[in-house]
Amino acid sequence: MKPFIPISVKIYRGEPTLVDSPDLNSAEFRLALQNVLAEYNMKYELRDDIVYIEDSLANDRELMMNFTDKTLNRVITTHK
Repeated sequence: MKPFIPISVKIYRGEPTLVDSPDLNSAEFRLALQNVLAEYNMKYELRDDIVYIEDSLANDRELMMNFTDKTLNRVITTHK
């Protein structure tokens, strides 16, 4: 079994800077993120309101940005 680590949501703050975004830790964002991860068959766990993902996924910056963007789009769409 691969180790799970807490997710660290990253967003772009201008090329090529990628920074942690702890402000994206709302219950709504976590739920949307879990839905995105499940749709793409990514393994995750929820422990104490923290989403844990496999180490290999956490190290894939491009994929993490893609999942973050998809999650943000869902959260924004629900507020329109």
